[in-house]
Amino acid sequence: MKNLSIIFCAAVMALTSCNKDRIDEDANFEPMDEFFTEHKPQEQEFIITSDTGDAPIVGMQGTELYGFRNILQYPSGDTVPLPYSIKLIELYTYGDMVLYEMPTVASEETLESAGEVKIRACHDGNELVLKPAAQYPFKLSTTPPQAGMKVYHGEHPGDKYGDWLLSTDGSAIRVTDKYEVATGKLGWQNIGKKASYEATTNINFKVEGSGGEHIKLFFASKDEHALLQGSNLVIPNVPGGKSGTIVAMAKNSKGEFLLFKKEILVTAGLEIDIDFNTVSEAALLSSIKNL
Repeated sequence: MKNLSIIFCAAVMALTSCNKDRIDEDANFEPMDEFFTEHKPQEQEFIITSDTGDAPIVGMQGTELYGFRNILQYPSGDTVPLPYSIKLIELYTYGDMVLYEMPTVASEETLESAGEVKIRACHDGNELVLKPAAQYPFKLSTTPPQAGMKVYHGEHPGDKYGDWLLSTDGSAIRVTDKYEVATGKLGWQNIGKKASYEATTNINFKVEGSGGEHIKLFFASKDEHALLQGSNLVIPNVPGGKSGTIVAMAKNSKGEFLLFKKEILVTAGLEIDIDFNTVSEAALLSSIKNL
């Protein structure tokens, strides 16, 4: 009897060990806003002290900025004195777009994107604007460029995704070896075009545990550079027939990070069971950046 007890205990311990990287069925999911705030691409600042400085200003990911002070003004129309600053956020990769939670969706339509950037001009903490009819010139680092791309302006209050709206202010793109853009509005810019597809569907998710509204959901398309984001266990309006990677991530009440990734082909009525694994913060970040 003693030997049987030992064997039983050993079996229980082995089973527990084999499942130690799985979440409990009654797991509680909690917000992971701090993770995104800490790891999202940071805004770069360039202090401009002269009107004779060399152009362009080049961001860490290769975005080239060519605008000068003569096209800037205060919202009141007042002249901008020196020094002033140009600020830049660059989102080119899936990883950066995920960490900023900035999908490539315009009015519920999926965009193929060559990159998302935010360009600001400031003086003494005050936001500057372009002079009437002026355009700010810049180049994306994306190569090779393709035809048919358009300028979309971001309506993202508080830098939280709201929508991408097709520019109606005369913003234009000239395709050379890169995308040469002249934008009529500072702020968020997305150089993109509507992805090719015939119909869309929702991807629904199931998961054991409570707090599913805190789970972060993304679909990274492999057929074109497009990122969709979901909420409340649904990614809506996903183009049918596309292949790509589903990414779900969360944080549980123990402070552990959870990750689920799966390669899929989007079909109508798709439902996915999320089977999380616990991962370190470094491993979660690495997985996102390697999408």
